[in-house]
Amino acid sequence: MKVEGKILVKGDWIVVEGDNWEENGMVVDFDDEEINMFDGKEGWTVKRDEIKKIYFKFVSNDPNAL
Repeated sequence: MKVEGKILVKGDWIVVEGDNWEENGMVVDFDDEEINMFDGKEGWTVKRDEIKKIYFKFVSNDPNAL
């Protein structure tokens, strides 16, 4: 999966936006249907078909971050 022209990897910190909502957190895992995220306190899943925009907040330099 690419975001802003870069390959998304586990450990990247992203912001996802949908209709009248925004979530930001670290990517724990992702597949064709959803992105699993964590913000240091709790984890959640965002369905990819509900996402209108994704952008990086922080990019992990370690491809094996998790």
